[in-house]
Amino acid sequence: MILSQLVAYADRLERDGKALPFMYTPQVIPWLIDLDQRGQLRGPPRRTSSGALKGKDPGKTFNAPNVVRGVDIKPKLLADKAEFVFGLGDGNPERLAKQRQAFLKLTQACAEASGRGDVRAVATFLEQLDPVAFHAEHLADKPDYKSADQFAFVVDGQLLIELPDVQRYWAEICAPAAEEAVQAQSLISGEFGPTISIEPVKIKGIFGGQMAGMNYISANASAFESYGLRGSRIAPVGFDEARKYATALNVLLSDRKTSLSVGGVSYAFWTSEGDVPPVGPLIQNPEVLGGEVKQRRLLGAKRQQRAVQSDPAEYRDALNSIFRPPGVTLSSAAAFYSLGMTPSGSRIAVRTHLQSTVAETTARLAAYFASQAMAPMSEEHDGKLYGIYELIGAMYRDPKKDKTEADTEALIRHAPPRRPDSHGTALPPQGV
Repeated sequence: MILSQLVAYADRLERDGKALPFMYTPQVIPWLIDLDQRGQLRGPPRRTSSGALKGKDPGKTFNAPNVVRGVDIKPKLLADKAEFVFGLGDGNPERLAKQRQAFLKLTQACAEASGRGDVRAVATFLEQLDPVAFHAEHLADKPDYKSADQFAFVVDGQLLIELPDVQRYWAEICAPAAEEAVQAQSLISGEFGPTISIEPVKIKGIFGGQMAGMNYISANASAFESYGLRGSRIAPVGFDEARKYATALNVLLSDRKTSLSVGGVSYAFWTSEGDVPPVGPLIQNPEVLGGEVKQRRLLGAKRQQRAVQSDPAEYRDALNSIFRPPGVTLSSAAAFYSLGMTPSGSRIAVRTHLQSTVAETTARLAAYFASQAMAPMSEEHDGKLYGIYELIGAMYRDPKKDKTEADTEALIRHAPPRRPDSHGTALPPQGV
């Protein structure tokens, strides 16, 4: 089951100390506000940079407190939009005032509970702040400022959302009240207990999806509701389980080594143990594999004209070398998972869920790349391999405008030869 596999991956991240703090997600925060211990500004708001060299720089991504918002006013701790931090925006003035007050009260409560002077400094700054004057002095002349931008606080050089005390307080107030939840059997663990009414963490990074994040389990029409259950209750899961599978997906989709977005489909790759082989980057840009194969041929005792169909063994050997650099722990027997997703409104549509092993994945990838090989017209073309977008684009007049999802999935799934199941029946390809 997809979700149980993602929950297991999240548990591994926590055991290895690689998990995000409770109810934190990667978020773009374009602005930092520097304060001293008295709550006084040390300078104008500071713009962060993602390091992008082309196009508009959206700002740097930080792990920050997360909350799923509806019509209710729900502030985030010490990092939020200008609408909440300053009460600035184009919305209803009365609502903006309430948003600012809610953010201030949350900051004051955190300062009181944690006893931290630096959090108290932020509360002091907010209590004394004149939002209109602050905007006129520090933001009005900045063309890259928007009220939807997030601001975070730094006190004496310390980014407060990174403090363990702040993270613990956010975890405490985000934990659900068991008595308010619907009691049901979880579809993931099978245990009976409180279940979610709405997923606590939005999933981000789906190509073409909503920037604010999307839901994995939800319903918005009576046709999808059963027994009067709505929202995420149509498929009951526990709060911590929902947090884990969403967090695992966010971690996978935010890392280029464990994800791939191509042809309108977003993929996440992970394993049951050990490190994750960089399948996505290799399918997207196989130049490093082509170079490795070519180098091995040059070092061979005997060079000969390549046949139209290359030997998958030389690609498998090259892949094993690429997948196992120093410091990487890769288990050949570990399960290898691939999840293909596309957006559907505010929801995620799962297109493929494939399972294999690391060893089988390597063998299938070797066959996939070997099947691309052609007799070279010159030495320059010896070992030439093509990225998946090049292969897909060759079938369309304009791949940027045409619907390419079906062919994208066909190529991702293509990895002969097929393996028999326990009854000797040939199984369809289960992933690359």
